[in-house]
Parts: sequence; C-alpha cells; structure tokens
Amino acid sequence: DRLFAYAAMPYIPPRREQKVDVIKNLKDDRPSGMVPGGGEVACLLCGADTRDDGFWYEIRAFGYGISGTSWQVKEGFVVTLEGLDEILWSYEYRDVDGHIYHVPFGMIDSQGHRTAEVYDWCIKHRGQVLPIKGEQRKSTPMNFTNLEFYPNSKKPLPGGVMLAKLDTNYYKNKLYSKLKIDSGDPGSWNYHFETTNHWCQMMVAEYIDEATGLWACPDHVANHGFDCSVYVLAAYEYYGVRNWPIPGPEPEQQPAPRRDDNTHVQRQRPSWFKKRR
Repeated sequence: DRLFAYAAMPYIPPRREQKVDVIKNLKDDRPSGMVPGGGEVACLLCGADTRDDGFWYEIRAFGYGISGTSWQVKEGFVVTLEGLDEILWSYEYRDVDGHIYHVPFGMIDSQGHRTAEVYDWCIKHRGQVLPIKGEQRKSTPMNFTNLEFYPNSKKPLPGGVMLAKLDTNYYKNKLYSKLKIDSGDPGSWNYHFETTNHWCQMMVAEYIDEATGLWACPDHVANHGFDCSVYVLAAYEYYGVRNWPIPGPEPEQQPAPRRDDNTHVQRQRPSWFKKRR
C-alpha cells in the first residue's frame, strides 16, 4: 500500500467583518460640532476610552423614542482629563436653529494604568460621569458595584465611587446591528461629514470570532472609536433617554376675560354655606 502524507494546518475560523464604506455611508451634511435641528434631539451623551497616553472620546446626540437614533457631534483625542473637561463641559454645542445643548452624562473606561486618576476625575464630576469596566459574557448587560478604596490599596476613595460593569459583547452586538441601518432611518447611527477615515476604520477594526461568538481585535489595530461608541451606547441605556416623553407644542396662553370694573360677578356659594335668619 502506498502511504500518503498530509500537512496538518490549523483551522482558522472565518471572520464576520464590516467594510469601512458602511461607516462612510452613514455620514450626513452636518459639520463637526453641530447638533441636528428640528427638535428631534433629546440630549447629548459621551463615551471615553482611556489609554496610557490620553483619552479618546465621542459625543453623540440621541433622539426621543425607543428607536435610539443617534448622531455623532464631536469625537477625537485629548492628552489630559482637563482637556476632556473642556470638551465636555466648557463647549456649547448648537443646532442649526441656534439652540444650545450641553453634555449631562458620560461613561469612561477605568481600566489600565490610569485607574486611580479616572476614579478621582469621576468623583470630581459625581453624577455627570461613571467609570466602567468591560467584561465578556456577563449574566446581565450592566451591573454596578460600590468601590471604597483605590485599586490595590487601603486608601479610601473620598465618598466612594460607583463602578459600572458592562457586558461589552452585548453592547458590541447592539452597535453592530445599528451600524447596518441606513442613514436617516429610525435607530440609525449617523456621522457628520467631517468624520475622518481613521475614525471610520476604527469602527470596523473588530470582528466576531465565529469559534467563540465573541468580539476580537487584531493585534496592533486601533479600535478606540469602536470602544467609545460602545460606552456611549451604554450611557444612553443607563440614562433612560428612550423613556423620555417627546415634548409637545407649548400651549397658547388664553387672554384673561375682560371685566368691566362696574360689573358684578356673581359667585356660587359653597354647599356648606347656610344663610342666617
């Protein structure tokens, strides 16, 4: 019998990837920093990704209703948390009609080498920002734990800090679904026309590993924009914007009835009043 030798090659599962053109097709005609007009924006929210050399961030406008339509307003990178302070709370973001919007809430990654610094910043802006920790395959999309001490220390955190733990796989799946919605349709994830190619590339850097069903990123490929979007999507769910009522038109004030000074207005007596005899 003739023997045959076959080289054994490792099985590499296929990647489910997105094309960068999918992101570019979600651009509209707004410049960077402008909020959509027409009264459809409920609020602005932020997500920030912490790196050793600085902080990536994304500010997004979210519409009213359960669809969660969103528009990128501003994104980028700052070296310091003071720079992030300025971007989030010193700028005034306006729509085409001149209405001013502020950023009431955001979430920031707290893991890595700058955890204590991020905790201090979140304490400084208590109620405006939450630190987060990403995990995979959690039993719930988001839960919380109260921290009393700095990491690896018995030094107390002043007043403590609440840490949000996110199932990043859950939110990445949600974001992936939103990126497939056509621009302008309910639930779409829109961009302004100045969004850079680099940001678009970061949005498609990760892929789903078919063997595990989990999101993964190739080595040495930037994915900070994708992480920022995951965090701002989590901020949207935490902040409960989908449950905010859509404001209706303000009721017109009716003019007070005109009464002549000499006119006697007869008032009906209450039922308990009895006339004295």
